[in-house]
Amino acid sequence: MKRNLLLFFRKSILFSLLACAAAGCSIEEDNVEIETEWFLVQTRDWGWNDVYARWECLIEWPYLTEYIYDEATVTGSVYINEMDAYNNVYTTSKNMPFVHTALDGDLRIFTETVSFDISPGSICFYIQSSDLNIRREPFQSEYEFKIAVIWEN
Repeated sequence: MKRNLLLFFRKSILFSLLACAAAGCSIEEDNVEIETEWFLVQTRDWGWNDVYARWECLIEWPYLTEYIYDEATVTGSVYINEMDAYNNVYTTSKNMPFVHTALDGDLRIFTETVSFDISPGSICFYIQSSDLNIRREPFQSEYEFKIAVIWEN
């Protein structure tokens, strides 16, 4: 049994290495650039967009050039306040888009999506509820976002 498992793992590793070499995988750190930026969006920064039925905050970001827009991968996370079983509040990082379900004041269930859109020179953070026609206030009073831009140099 041990021999079969060992043989299986050896073949798996060999196959993975061959597949990576055939696909042209490269793990050269010298050629990869990573830029990380944090954005704090407070209650007064959000504006309602009637077209998309969502709260938005458009921020000019000159770092996001046409080249970066075309060539980079942009990923983001949002810091969310959550409550544990003992009613202690803690902050946790969630990858975007972040989707969560909650109850409003009238005990109606709704889903809220927190995410972002990018264009050369700007980033637009948004919060959208599943019931598109209600201007429900954002779940938190302020949101902190972390955006990472990764590209090959």
